[in-house]
Amino acid sequence: MKRFLLITLTLAFALAASAYDFKVNNLCYDINSDGFTVEVVYEDYYGTNNYTSIVGDLVIPSSVTYDGKTYSVVSIAWRAFTSCQGVTSVTIPSSVTVISGMAFTKCSNLTTVIIPNSVTEIGGYAFQDCTSLTTVNVPESVTFLGNFTFENTAWFDTQPDGMVYAGKVAYMYKGTMPDNTALRLRSDTKTIAQGAFRDCVGLKSITIPASTTSIGSSIFANCSNLERITIDSGNTKFDSRNNCNAIIETATNTLVAGCKASTVPNTVYRIGNYSFSTCTGLTSITLPNSVTSIGEDAFYRCTALTSVTLPNSLIVIEKNAFERCETLPSIVIPNSVTTIGDFAFQDCSALTSATIPTSVTSVGKDAFDTTPWFQNLPEGVIYLGGVAYQYKGTMPETVELRKGVKTIGAGLFSWSTTLKSVTIPRSVTTIGDEAFFFCTGLEELICKIDNINAVTMGSSVFTFSPTNTCVLKVPLGTAFKYRNADQWSSFTNIEEIDTYDPGDVDGNDLIDGNDLNVLINILLGKDNTDYGNRANIDRQGGVDGNDLNALINILLGK
Repeated sequence: MKRFLLITLTLAFALAASAYDFKVNNLCYDINSDGFTVEVVYEDYYGTNNYTSIVGDLVIPSSVTYDGKTYSVVSIAWRAFTSCQGVTSVTIPSSVTVISGMAFTKCSNLTTVIIPNSVTEIGGYAFQDCTSLTTVNVPESVTFLGNFTFENTAWFDTQPDGMVYAGKVAYMYKGTMPDNTALRLRSDTKTIAQGAFRDCVGLKSITIPASTTSIGSSIFANCSNLERITIDSGNTKFDSRNNCNAIIETATNTLVAGCKASTVPNTVYRIGNYSFSTCTGLTSITLPNSVTSIGEDAFYRCTALTSVTLPNSLIVIEKNAFERCETLPSIVIPNSVTTIGDFAFQDCSALTSATIPTSVTSVGKDAFDTTPWFQNLPEGVIYLGGVAYQYKGTMPETVELRKGVKTIGAGLFSWSTTLKSVTIPRSVTTIGDEAFFFCTGLEELICKIDNINAVTMGSSVFTFSPTNTCVLKVPLGTAFKYRNADQWSSFTNIEEIDTYDPGDVDGNDLIDGNDLNVLINILLGKDNTDYGNRANIDRQGGVDGNDLNALINILLGK
């Protein structure tokens, strides 16, 4: 079944990848969601036969008419003209604002590109391996220039070693940077391209001028000796407040780039995407009690990082945030955090200790799976904070999820054909995608959730599971809610049962002193709340002293 689904998806992708909305004068276009503009796209996804009919000058029109409607051409898609060996020059109209990544990769006979002032973004590798490209202009309008945009072009190869500029874009440092380099960017620098100083291990300090208004991601990747970052006064977009040796976007208080000597001021709200990515000199970091989120790949491959202190203000750790921090031995997630993204701690090969609080209600795919800590967890349901994350080992016939768990993770029981009975506690607020997908042996599902309509349900939760024969057991008085709830309505056999344990007077799935206080107040006439059968602990009729004795014995373990 898995193989069949994979083959189906692969074929569907291949068909979709080669499709376009229409073709006019040998160029292919996709209509954008606004219905008025289009993007120039590839003719052949794989590049083997991509626009082989185009020879010489390629002039992209500013508008195109199809089926009686005229569209404005606003972008050039990813891989649109990759490997077009016949193209020798390209003229791009002033209607275009985006040239996407790899748009002209391997156009080996391309010599000249005219880019208009309308273009604001040129993606990574856009002209990579255009070995004959000698003439190219990058206008001041460009505020984003991706990784290796002009790598292996005649234009770049003939530039002298040092900081290479494309217009007012600090594009890339060429050659080997001398040790202990103190670099000051040109005073008219408007944009720093993505990865501009990648692998510049000789970089010791850098000064960024007041003119700079756009900074790409991972600009200091593997700058292991960088320890001084300064933004000139007068820059209205970025600052390096409190001598923090980092770049902070002033308006959003987001730290967008740091180094091994960075200290995070307590006015920073967010650690930005890729901000410390591949900062191989960073050994420790303490985030202040102002930071609420850590962005994607923020500390990716910080291979010397051994200590991380996270604040109680933190709410979200985004995907890949600490991926491949290979020397990080432990992590304590504060009880303010609710979300840990996909691959957040993947390949942290030294991580042997992790503390995850019950406040965490969402844990992404493979967030900890490759760490020693995770691999040494015992068999059974693996709980990461408030998430029933996955099952480890051989699935038994009966599983009762832990009381207090908030989330049933995506695919937790999927393909568990031997599973016959599952008990879901009333604390659950989210059930992930395909949680019970293809559980063909399921005979009984005990769901203690009182208000099923308040539960967030993923997609295909019960797909290919026998909801027509499996008995769904639900709390007293709730069967009609389940019958009318999306996905649950497919169960044809629903029974109502008493789902509360004796002694759980307040109905929170815990039996503790609070239940005792509630029961005493009932007996004293101070609480007229209808607790149903929960206060009748001995199940002998009304609520009286016998119920109090029964509860005390439960609390005493008798």
